[in-house]
Amino acid sequence: MNLLLLGLLAFLFLLFLIGYTIYKPPHLLVRFLQWKYPAVLFHVPLPSSHRVMALTLDDAPSRETGRILDVLKTYGARATFFVIGAHAEAYPELVQRIHDEGHEVGNHMWRDEPTIKIPFDELRPQLAKVESLLPSNEQGAKYFRPGSGIFSSKMVRAAASMGYKTVLGNIFPFDPQVPIPWINSWHVLSMARPGGIIILHENRPWSVDQLDLVLKGLTATGWKVESVGGLLKTAKKLQTKAA
Repeated sequence: MNLLLLGLLAFLFLLFLIGYTIYKPPHLLVRFLQWKYPAVLFHVPLPSSHRVMALTLDDAPSRETGRILDVLKTYGARATFFVIGAHAEAYPELVQRIHDEGHEVGNHMWRDEPTIKIPFDELRPQLAKVESLLPSNEQGAKYFRPGSGIFSSKMVRAAASMGYKTVLGNIFPFDPQVPIPWINSWHVLSMARPGGIIILHENRPWSVDQLDLVLKGLTATGWKVESVGGLLKTAKKLQTKAA
């Protein structure tokens, strides 16, 4: 009986450890993933003195986008919005507003579904279809985020052949599943690290409140919030100076 109880406790602890690692991945794991999959962006290495992170917002645009943009303007923050094609078709004026207000747009496929489940021969046509609805980013930068964040090497190579950089991230509070703004904002603030890439969603009823809390906390502690392109530009300037 004691052995059974010990086994059960060990199993529960293992489950907790796995869950915690997924929820709050340690930096060592992030660095390993970046090394293992160099074609996928998880984070951007920066010195500890450079308090700059990237903000990404998935499933844009939506009825929340206007308020999201207002919050970003309030804090002087920039973001990369990963756009779903069907949403862009329904709200073309919001896609244009995202661009006009200095933010970036990324390709998040046509529907809100796991990209890994889409037949491979549909991947490039679907990327192209969404791309036709998006304004161009600065210097023509193109970013792709697979639905549900699950990718394959074949998928990444196909996107790269169309000029896309695949972008995931390393700070994700699972806000689609956790509808509590202060918990999600606490998660982001507790994981803040130079070069981090935050993943939030912008089409939930709690999206505006959680973003406001996140940006308020980051601003108060001296962080600069950039788009993916802005973060990469910061890293490139540092490399140029070092050279």
